[in-house]
Amino acid sequence: MSESPQIVIIFVLPGASTVLAPACAADEPQPGTAVDLSPRERDILAGVARGECNKEIGRRLGIEATAKAHLRSIFKKIGVANRTQAALWALKNLHID
Repeated sequence: MSESPQIVIIFVLPGASTVLAPACAADEPQPGTAVDLSPRERDILAGVARGECNKEIGRRLGIEATAKAHLRSIFKKIGVANRTQAALWALKNLHID
């Protein structure tokens, strides 16, 4: 019995220097899954996915001065380079209202 072919979709974001490709094997552990994020980081990432700027996220969570620092840490944890990639990751991996 032959293995069925896999379809790989590659997303290229305008102006991005990185190409995002979803993982092909669902049973392989994925780096930067939501369980690696603290509740605060999930709240911040949800704000990014909703289109909030750092100032809006900071005001909403009472962390105005540190939202940007939190985002740098989040980007590193989930393996993305920018807000757009982070928002796409969040929409795929977090349950955002």
